[in-house]
Amino acid sequence: YSPSHPERIGLRYINVIRPIRIKKLKDWVSWVKPELMGLIASDQVEEPIIHDFKELRTRQNPGFMTVRHGLIEDQDKSHVYLIDVDRYTQGAENQQKTATLLNQFNEDCYNFYRWAIGSEALKWMRGEV
Repeated sequence: YSPSHPERIGLRYINVIRPIRIKKLKDWVSWVKPELMGLIASDQVEEPIIHDFKELRTRQNPGFMTVRHGLIEDQDKSHVYLIDVDRYTQGAENQQKTATLLNQFNEDCYNFYRWAIGSEALKWMRGEV
């Protein structure tokens, strides 16, 4: 199989943070950076929050990065924080360097996710919680 005209090359990661011991909105800042959480991390919003979801799209070299993130209710009605990072480029001219692009996109997605998580999430990932 060899597509003749690829329109998009990309890599997407969707991460769901299910913290333990969260009782109030302000407790989330140890799991997700306050800069990412926005109003939820401030004292301006009162509980209960049902849904707070945002989208950010930036130009990168090459291509674009779209980050969708926010506090949502899971199927069991508990809150989780979703971080969806989509790193991509559009256009057929990039077909020859697909592996190189995907390696770069992987690094870009990891760097964003690593920046976005708080100290408790990092401890959890290391098995310290």
